[in-house]
Amino acid sequence: MVDKKQASEEQQQAALDFINWLVDDEVGQTMLVENCAIIPACSNNNVEPLDPLGQDIKAKMAEGKTYASSFIAPGDHWSKLGAEVQKYMAGQSTREDLAAAIDAYLAVSEVIRKTGPPGIPGGLCNEGIY
Repeated sequence: MVDKKQASEEQQQAALDFINWLVDDEVGQTMLVENCAIIPACSNNNVEPLDPLGQDIKAKMAEGKTYASSFIAPGDHWSKLGAEVQKYMAGQSTREDLAAAIDAYLAVSEVIRKTGPPGIPGGLCNEGIY
């Protein structure tokens, strides 16, 4: 992510340059996989993991024995759910209370994802830009 609110244009460009280096540059790809032990998410990175866990996960992915579990939370998820999580962690609410708050939030978020937030066409949300 690139912070457009607090970062200067120069900082934003530096962040984009760094991300592009990680994705497109051979040295960046190697560093990501071999030094950080991250399984590459981009198909153009063919560096093989060195660690046994990374090797096993990559093999399972190739065999189709994994599932996509990525969840990209909307930008307001902490401001909307943070207090609910804190209440649960402090023992001031039950697991069921927290689950109900999360379900209610996700229901509203799903509507926004499909229709778009006020002033933003829904198509942008469906393309993952929101």
